[in-house]
Formats: sequence, C-alpha cells, structure tokens
Amino acid sequence: MKTFLHTTTLLGLSMTAAQAGGEWKHVAYPLDSGTHAGTEDVRMAYQQSVKVDNVSSMRLHLGDYDLGKYSFLAISSLEDGATQFHDAETLKEWQGSSVYFNGDEVEVALYVDPKDSGVFIKLEQVEVDIGGACLTPVGICGADNRVSSSDPAVGRFPAGNSPPGGGCTGWIISNGALLSAGHCTPGGVLQFNVPASDSDGTLNHPPAEDQYMVDGGSVVAVNNSWDDWAVYACFANTNTGLLPVQGQGSFYRVSQDSSPNTVRATGYGYDASPIDSQNWNSDHKTQQTSTGSYVEQVGSGNSVRIRFRVDVTCANSGGPLIVNNSSLTVGIVKSAGCENGDDGFNNAVGFDNPDLADAIQTFPGPFVTYIDTGHGIGAEDGSAFRPYDAFVDGIAGATGGDIVSIVRGSYPVPGGTVVSKQLLLQAPVGNAVIGN
Repeated sequence: MKTFLHTTTLLGLSMTAAQAGGEWKHVAYPLDSGTHAGTEDVRMAYQQSVKVDNVSSMRLHLGDYDLGKYSFLAISSLEDGATQFHDAETLKEWQGSSVYFNGDEVEVALYVDPKDSGVFIKLEQVEVDIGGACLTPVGICGADNRVSSSDPAVGRFPAGNSPPGGGCTGWIISNGALLSAGHCTPGGVLQFNVPASDSDGTLNHPPAEDQYMVDGGSVVAVNNSWDDWAVYACFANTNTGLLPVQGQGSFYRVSQDSSPNTVRATGYGYDASPIDSQNWNSDHKTQQTSTGSYVEQVGSGNSVRIRFRVDVTCANSGGPLIVNNSSLTVGIVKSAGCENGDDGFNNAVGFDNPDLADAIQTFPGPFVTYIDTGHGIGAEDGSAFRPYDAFVDGIAGATGGDIVSIVRGSYPVPGGTVVSKQLLLQAPVGNAVIGN
C-alpha cells in the first residue's frame, strides 16, 4: 500500500544565515498507517513520504506504535539516502523517535512479518531545525585559535540547553561511560563523525550508523551552580548493534592528579565570521579543538572548578578538558567567561568533585576495581582515576565479588599466578589480553 505525499509548510521559517545553526521546533504532523497483519512473506505494508517545507533537517516522533515481534520500520532521507531501521525493541529505546535526517523529506516504510498482526505506527510530530543563536562569543580568549578536528571519542548533541535548543558536547571515557554537563540535560541523540555544516552554518547530520540514543534510565546528572555534570550510557546503535565506544574505538581516561601547563578543549561550539557576529560558517557546531593554559583549580567539595584559557563557545559545554598530548582528562567543560580580548577564563568541573567522582567510579556497578596499563598516573588505588597498572596488582587489590574493569591492552601474568577469589572481569572499551 502506498499513500499520497503528506506535506506540512512552516510559514515564515525560511532559513537565513542569521538563523541557521540548530535550534529545534516540534511541529504537529498526524499520520496513521492503519493496522496490518502478516501474509505469506515479509511485505512492505505501508509507505509514506513526510515533507516539511523550509527546513534543512528533521526527526520523527511517533505518538503510538506496535511492531509486533518481528516487523520493522525503515526511515530514509530523500536527500542523501541515509536510512534508520527500527524493530520493536529499538523503537521502544528511542521512545518512538528517529535519528536526525538531512533534508526536508523522508520516506517511512513499514514492513510486516508473516508471524505478526496488529502492526501499526502513528506519527505525531516532526522535530525540525529552525536555526538558533549564541549571541556573544564569551569563550574566545583573544584571537579564535580553534581548528577543525576529528576526535572519534567526542560527539555532538544537536539539541540541548546550551543555549536552550542550541546543543552540547558529550564524550566517552575508559570505563565505557559517557560524560557531559548537567545543564545539557543529556537525553536524545548523541552523534559522532559529524560532517561540516553548510557555508551559512546550516547543520548536517552523520548517517544513522553514527547516531545513538541516550539511555534515560542510566543518567546521573546534577545542575546546581558549579556542581554541573552528567554521567550516562547510550543504547546500541539501531543499525549496527554497537555501543558508542565499540563504534568509535576511542575513549579518554580520567585523572584527579594532573595539573598540566597546557590543556586542550574539543567540542562542537558555535562559529561565525567574524566571531562576534551571527554570520555562521561551515565550522558552526562541528568538531573543533584548541589548546591554551591551565590556570588553576579552585573551590572544594561539589564546587570544585578548573579555570583555563582555551577557546570555547556555546555548545562546547559538556566536552572534555584534556591534558595536551595525552589521553588524560581533568574535567568537563562547563561555562565560558573568557571574552574576546579580556583577561578572564573559562571553566570546567574538576574530577575532585566527590559526587561526580563517585558516579564515574560506580558506573559499571557499586564495587569496581580498575586496571589500566596505559593510564600513566603513578599513584595506584584501583579507582578509575588511579587504576592499577598490572593485572596481578589489580587482582590482589580487588575484593571478592568485585567487578574488575580492565582497559584494553596487554597484561602479562607471571607463571604460577593463582586467582582464588570470585571476580567479574570486564573489558568495556576493547580487547584486554591477559597472559604472556
């Protein structure tokens, strides 16, 4: 069954350079596939084009659905052919929504399995990009020294609260968790391998294989002044079945013991030409990186923050503050105050924040011992911040019943080593080879 094209026009929302950039609006768009039952073979029981005029990208939100046990949904962009597949499980994880698609039109196809009946979808809303504005480049410390980058461990939230609707940055750490800022309210879609924006700053989205839904039940987040952080997980990708760290093959380590001279910030900040305008360019909300000085760590308890002078702008919030030329990070980028030409600084939440540290430490479970041959910090206590370097030391330091989280790498074991306690070994970020 093929139905007629359903088109919605958003009057007055044609894109301009000043509007481009990723602020999202939900538009009512009711569609009902009708109810379908399986026949002899898997069949496409329903196909529908969904089009919204004057928009550059879109995301679908279903109000109700039933895919049975074996049926599935395929949603494809007519602009670039990117396709997302959903079965009953993934559609539930995505709360009835899709990835972000490029273009103003997608095609929805419902495939019904012979063993299913009562299969249907009801489209309720379309989320569309209507532009957005970060009004001042408050995080630029003099000249803008950011350059394009392609760090596979760092992803983009196209929508978020920095500013409202404006997006944020998220990233992978060595125990498989993802981090961001609490004021980003992590939820929705995290994207990796993000392509360049158009010359006017209009966002482009990666294929469905590079977009992940945050597991809302995993989120531990706080947004209270300087106590501003989030630790969370994502569901496996709907098309590949891979988690972000498996798809990206990259991560950062966390440290409470580093006070470097030079730090790096990588993220998806706003960009304009000139920087103090809203003339967005092709680097707008794409991944860029910059280095600069680590100033100091101030505060205590849940108000620990790091001051630094590295160029960041709106939507860099939630990104990593990296010890330059290393895999170590010291905090989560929170806010900008290093205005163009002044002597201020930008801010990150430091890992000495006890609640943040505990959320990272216990991400795999309540009792975890960490082993990481590549961490490089001399002090070892088995925490995520000071992991044991050697496998035998980690096993000796673990308590029976612990999870032992082992970062990818090779871990020699002396002959005659005996493990006489019950432990659960995990390798969350890649293969850990134990033995000689």
